Amino acid sequence: MIKDISKSIGNALGREIQADKDQVEIFIYALEIILGALVKSLALVLFSCIFGIFRTTIGCVLSFVIIRYFGGGVHLSTYNRCFAVGVMMFLVLGKVATKQLSTSILVTFLAISIILGIIIICKWVPAGTEKKKITEFKQKIQQKKKTALTLTVLSITSLYFIKIKLLNDSFSLLLGTLSSLFLITPWGYKVMYALDNKLNKLWKGGVFR
Repeated sequence: MIKDISKSIGNALGREIQADKDQVEIFIYALEIILGALVKSLALVLFSCIFGIFRTTIGCVLSFVIIRYFGGGVHLSTYNRCFAVGVMMFLVLGKVATKQLSTSILVTFLAISIILGIIIICKWVPAGTEKKKITEFKQKIQQKKKTALTLTVLSITSLYFIKIKLLNDSFSLLLGTLSSLFLITPWGYKVMYALDNKLNKLWKGGVFR
């Protein structure tokens, strides 16, 4: 549906400004990203409000997206699959983040996320896909630095939330960060590829296509 709408708008825009085929393809691609992000955001807001987990869900989403933007990570093969799995994942994380944990457990959790984050950033960032990989050494180093800075800011923010007793907010940031970091690792790729293959077998490209 989003792809069809993007094509219609992109083609109409191309005719209006007399753009060539390559420009129209760029318009369509950009529209798919924008509309997809908008629909996913609306779905997350709606369902998280229904389930009473809006605040923690948004915390998970923000930390996940920020790490992913700089660090990269695995994707499912189609937008619909990314949409469905992404929404479900964030709602589950948002629900888990409502659990009450002690300050000491959260501090330990934070320390573990920092250690794992440093290891993952050093070894696997930037994590690309078959269609988009960063191969230039200097650019790789820059992405590692940006991801490390992002991890630092999120860790400090999480620690501050712990200090002022916003424990669920801290927990949500940590869950989003760790989830995003996991999808950078080879294990994250294996899990998502296995999920993709399972969906192919179950629906043969139908429901989540």
